[in-house]
Amino acid sequence: MSGRYVTGFLVSKNNFHFTVPISDLGVSRVLRWQGEYAKDEEELVLSLTNPESCIAVIGSHIGALAIPIAKRRRKVLCIEGNPESYEFLTRNIILNGIKNIESKNCFLGEDNSAIEFILNTANSGGTKRFPTVRKNMYFYDNPTVQTFMIQTFDEVSSGENYELVFMDVEGSEYFVLQGMKRSLPNIRFLVMEFVPHHLKNVSHISVAQLLDQIRPYFSYCFLPKKNKHLKMTDCYEEFEKFYLMNEEFSVVLFSKESTEHLFET
Repeated sequence: MSGRYVTGFLVSKNNFHFTVPISDLGVSRVLRWQGEYAKDEEELVLSLTNPESCIAVIGSHIGALAIPIAKRRRKVLCIEGNPESYEFLTRNIILNGIKNIESKNCFLGEDNSAIEFILNTANSGGTKRFPTVRKNMYFYDNPTVQTFMIQTFDEVSSGENYELVFMDVEGSEYFVLQGMKRSLPNIRFLVMEFVPHHLKNVSHISVAQLLDQIRPYFSYCFLPKKNKHLKMTDCYEEFEKFYLMNEEFSVVLFSKESTEHLFET
C-alpha cells in the first residue's frame, strides 16, 4: 500500500530506471508490469538512424521511449507539455545519467497563442488540447483543464536539424505540423499515430487536411501494423478507408525516400 505522500514508483530493468506516476494506468502501468515500454517503436527509430543522429520526441511523456534512444544516439530533444509528466521526465533523465537530452516543458502548435488543454491523470499520456467535439472518452477521469501558451517546433528546435521526429500529441498533429514548416524540409523521417477519433473530435479535420500538411515534405509511407508500403499519392484513399472504419495505427512512418528495402521480410 502506498502512503499519502507517495506520488510515484521506481521501476528498474536492463539498467534503465524510471519513476512513474502512481495514478497513471497507461504508460506507467505497462512499465510497472513489464519494465519497459514501446520496444517496437524504439527499434524502429534505431533502425532508421545511426549513432550520430539527432532525434526529436514531441510528447515525450516521462521518457520511457526517449531515454533508451538517447543512450544510443547523439542527441534527443524531448518536448513535453504536461507539467507533472515533465517533472517525472526530468527525474528520469537524471536517474539514468543522460547528458545528451535537451528537454522543453511546453505544448506545441501552429503559433504562439493561449489554448486550453485537458490534463488526464488515469492516462497522463492522453493529455491533449481541449477537444472541438466533447466526448466522454476524453473526460472519464475528470481531468483538470488549464490554459497554456503554445509554441512552434521551429522556435523550440532553435534551427537545429533533426533526422527523425517522433510525434505523440493526441490529436494535435495537424496543428504541430503547421509550426514545423522551416524544419520539415530537413527531417528525413516522421513517425506519428493515426487515430480517427482524434481527427473527428480533437482537431476536427479531414484526412485530406492532415495529409496536406505532410505531402509537400514526404513521398512515402509505411504502416508497420499491416507491413504495407505506400506512396504519398496513394495515402489519401487508403487513410480515408481507415478513417471511415475507425481503424487506428499507433505507428505511421513518413519518409522522403522509400524504406521498403529496410523492412523486407
